Amino acid sequence: MIHLFAICNIETGIGHEIFVNKDINLKIDPTLLWPLVSALTAFSREFAGEGKLRSVHLADFQLVMYNPKEEKTIPIVYIVLQDIFDNVGYTKAKIDAIDRNLNVFLSSIVDSNFSRLSVIPTSEQTRIKEIIQFSQHFPSNLSKQITTEITRFEAKNMMGMRFLSLYIADLDEGIIKSFGLNDPNERAIFQSFIPIIPSEKDLWLEAIRTETDESEEMDREGWIIKRIGMNTDFLLMCRFFYNNDIKPYLENLLNKINSQLYEGIKDQLPSRPF
Repeated sequence: MIHLFAICNIETGIGHEIFVNKDINLKIDPTLLWPLVSALTAFSREFAGEGKLRSVHLADFQLVMYNPKEEKTIPIVYIVLQDIFDNVGYTKAKIDAIDRNLNVFLSSIVDSNFSRLSVIPTSEQTRIKEIIQFSQHFPSNLSKQITTEITRFEAKNMMGMRFLSLYIADLDEGIIKSFGLNDPNERAIFQSFIPIIPSEKDLWLEAIRTETDESEEMDREGWIIKRIGMNTDFLLMCRFFYNNDIKPYLENLLNKINSQLYEGIKDQLPSRPF
């Protein structure tokens, strides 16, 4: 969830809050925030080279700084303070959409030295807040068929494959549902993937198991992350032991679960405004 959205002139160190989440007791001191952003931007540019997107962790939050344009052209940076497990690519897509809305006003904003944001029409400010606050929420009324398709792996493991855990994660809410072992350490590792994984791509991490029961013949461990459908906020995260010979079947099985999940939720999700 985004708790703060702001815009800052990185040359003058002056900025303005565009949105602040009123639901939490978050107090931001602008006299500290704007210089911090300018310093972090300059520091990362000096030591990490040019880059438009930067992210740092601050306690339980994640500070995202992004300038869709070259800094030398328009010296502004968008600032987002969000939950630590929010996906950065998802936030970037929101900022890109907001930047397109603000594009015709940026010169006026910069020329006015950020002394006011009244150059942005009220209708555009409303649109921007809709994008900032947009979030899809996973339906609680999953069909029995879909739930059964997932939970049956807890009780029955197929030849050449052992189901360990399965999670459903949200790009801006973290892990929201879990099945199987739900080991705290494993869960923390999956959580750590959420901010950095490209939300439009699948991830399959595979390791060779060195200590196995010979009778199992499951010599691989897989950590799998798949996007649920297209244009949704949700990820399917799984951990399995398996035999390499059964890998194609495992992929088909995960695709089947993924497809069933998407079919079960797609009609209940609002369309993205970005």
